[in-house]
Amino acid sequence: MLRRLLGFILVGACLGTASAGCAADATQEKTLGGNEEDVTSFKATYLAKLEPKDVLDTYATLLENEIAAAQQSHPGITEVDVAGVSAFHGAAKTNVLRPGLEWYLASTGAPSIAVSEIKGALVAAVKPVVEASVVREAYEDGQWYGYVNPVKLMYREDVPRDFYVVAQKAGVEVALRDVTAPSGVDVKSLLTNAAAQWELLLPVKVSTKPTFLQLGNIFHMDLGKVVTDDKAFAEIDNFDPALLAPLKARPQSIKAAWYFTSRNLNTFGVEDHGLIFMDEHKQVWGFYLQVPIE
Repeated sequence: MLRRLLGFILVGACLGTASAGCAADATQEKTLGGNEEDVTSFKATYLAKLEPKDVLDTYATLLENEIAAAQQSHPGITEVDVAGVSAFHGAAKTNVLRPGLEWYLASTGAPSIAVSEIKGALVAAVKPVVEASVVREAYEDGQWYGYVNPVKLMYREDVPRDFYVVAQKAGVEVALRDVTAPSGVDVKSLLTNAAAQWELLLPVKVSTKPTFLQLGNIFHMDLGKVVTDDKAFAEIDNFDPALLAPLKARPQSIKAAWYFTSRNLNTFGVEDHGLIFMDEHKQVWGFYLQVPIE
């Protein structure tokens, strides 16, 4: 099955207050490079610092809900083996239980597992991978820091299938908890809507308008070919109209936008797509997408 891999929206900000700060930054917004003369003083602080505990807590909650639904549908099942995994399901809208059970039974060689032990066993089994093996990339004050990047989980084979969805959901929850919503933007709708197809890059607060090099450093990527502002909105609207649904009103808090495409040299046969927004709170958030090249 053809699989969309990654997506990218960045939300950053004008400087200072909504009046004086934004007015002072108006000239900068006309240039793509941002504050080119202030590169050495640039700082990027990660607002939503997704920790392993956030991912594990989200996983435990999702498993608990799905197990309860499965038990309601199949009250007589107390033990699940490999052959019985597909039959043990309920009405839960998420889907982490089945791939978790398949992965656990295959990786441990256990012939079966008691229903009462599923949540604890699966969380304990995935914990060392989340804590030690997830690539954690965050660029702050010119250095890399160890915050979980949920995007990287999709490339791992030592976690349950599609486990990155768990980290993605945890990232959305952390972002909603830790960031300030731009005026006129329904952030919850934006994040949950985009996360359905794209991948979340966690919010960052910047000290000044980033250059393209700085944006690339923050998220460890090559921005490639870029168009700006109205053209950026038009490009992403043509590419994926649903992504921009929460921003159709073009709120005044969105001060600039960039859309980029680039060929990914590390992954043969795919192309990167991304959209960058800048708002009044100096916040930078993102989603980016990889699609196969036909």
